[in-house]
Amino acid sequence: GGRVLEPDAPRRKRNDPETISRLETAASGSVEDVTFNAVTNIEPATLAQLAGATGSSIDEIDGVITTLEKEGCVKRLGANHDYIISTAGWQEMVDTASNTLATFHRSFPLRPGMPLQDFRGQLKLKQPAFSAVSSSLMLENKMSTNEATVCVPTHKPSLSREQEDVATEYLKLISTDRYSPSTERTIDIEILQFLAERGDVVRISGDIVYPVDAYSEMESKIIEAGSEGQEITITSVRDLFGTSRKYTLAILEYMDSKGLTRRTGDTRFVR
Repeated sequence: GGRVLEPDAPRRKRNDPETISRLETAASGSVEDVTFNAVTNIEPATLAQLAGATGSSIDEIDGVITTLEKEGCVKRLGANHDYIISTAGWQEMVDTASNTLATFHRSFPLRPGMPLQDFRGQLKLKQPAFSAVSSSLMLENKMSTNEATVCVPTHKPSLSREQEDVATEYLKLISTDRYSPSTERTIDIEILQFLAERGDVVRISGDIVYPVDAYSEMESKIIEAGSEGQEITITSVRDLFGTSRKYTLAILEYMDSKGLTRRTGDTRFVR
């Protein structure tokens, strides 16, 4: 009769020195040693996972983790402290997160942050563990986030002097014909996205971009024209602004996508 040291252990290379050392510790060590080895093997781990890996109860594991935490060996993660990671494992996680965000900001300095799910993919975490790790990273001021992106707290997107000159010329160009902005000259997509995030422009289709005040005026007038159930057509909007079908159709489709108008056949109505 032998003793099971690691229930449900992952497959490892035969005679791996690190694995042998860990198993020897588990065979002869205290409950703290066994639990700590389980943490480093699974991390970040829940109490339930550690209980399953060590054959202990959740209450027993909770007490052991408290002891290890006081000794500076492990750290609890998340708002509810429901994940545990070794101190060394946490430092490695912090380094990976910081390097990942720094690399992203160097590559895309004008973007507000890295897409949240891309960041999770880089950390190779499932959603529950990612939520706990993110919460602890924010508590330590290593990152900040909104619903869609994540960044280092000090990151502030800004245009260089040369980019600002390009942006100024572009804004002047699309403002020349207020309701039919020129599409002849393109601008770097990163600068355009930055201008949209800053609130200077509204990109309503692939190549049609309005100054934000021009778009706001057009949107307001179209909604006013469709008040009291009046139908909105491509012709009526084209006549309202003296613009072409190209611009009229683009702005109506954009308003559809925002849920401001509802299309029925060739006509639209304000929602």
